[in-house]
Amino acid sequence: MNARIFVLSFMFVMNMATAHFGVAGDDLGPSANAPRRTQQNDSLPPRQSVQVVLAPGVSQRVELIYPELEPDFSSRLPIADHYGALAEAAHAGDGPAATYLYESMRDCRRAHRTRAALDQAIELMRKRGMLQTADMPTPLTVVGDEPVETLIDRQLLKPFESCFGLNNEQLASAEDWLRRGVELNEPKAAALSYKSAQSNEELINLYWIRLRWGDCYTHSGLSSVFFERWRSAAAAEPSDLLNAYAHQLLFVRLLESARVMELGRIRQRFLNEGQAQLLLLENKLTSDELSAGAQRAAGLLAKQGSRCLPM
Repeated sequence: MNARIFVLSFMFVMNMATAHFGVAGDDLGPSANAPRRTQQNDSLPPRQSVQVVLAPGVSQRVELIYPELEPDFSSRLPIADHYGALAEAAHAGDGPAATYLYESMRDCRRAHRTRAALDQAIELMRKRGMLQTADMPTPLTVVGDEPVETLIDRQLLKPFESCFGLNNEQLASAEDWLRRGVELNEPKAAALSYKSAQSNEELINLYWIRLRWGDCYTHSGLSSVFFERWRSAAAAEPSDLLNAYAHQLLFVRLLESARVMELGRIRQRFLNEGQAQLLLLENKLTSDELSAGAQRAAGLLAKQGSRCLPM
């Protein structure tokens, strides 16, 4: 039986011009999707700073930064014509090129490889209202208000035109390019790798790549990693609970500071949930441990570079 889906929940959004696809939103924290500076949004306000109070007598100034200019890959289509140059750049240390190759190869697996297969998919969409991309074992019935020809253009024609000419080896290289992006400390590659992390240590390293870039929402993720390790370990390390508290304290105080300064994209839900988790952690620590946790938080903030994307 064919599954029914709402087209907005399924969309294969193949926007090769910016390669902004594949990153989940709220499950990674809002700044996982923070817009990087482009020619269109380079009028963002200048850097500003805010004093973050972690505890009485413990505070640190944080610089609120805006993402750097994002590389423009819109001229690199079809991708097959530019794969070699992009691969060479990635091997030479270009993190955005490596990440772009990963996203492109991953999504091009959905594009039909031959004109005959494309024509068959277009006919299926026109006659029966069913979408079948190259990676689908069975077609799916599309439900929605978007015109059929618009869907055909975006879901079938544009992917075919962008991906035509790629060979099996290139399409199979997606995960290799993602690993290369992580090796080069590319923040987007790190976010795309969260769910595939094989250990707590690997996940902590990925979070720190984003922290050093300025994704301060990542402190909440790190707090969760340390808290779960503390809670599940047979012989729990006290330092795990202290680290969980320090990262959660940073997450909450940074959000509170951003709200006071009326900067960025503060989300009240994240703040409410963060405050509740912080209270839970506070109740598990002594007053001396709370003081030590605040000092550790200040050290973590200095380690990451005392800079954050606006929240």
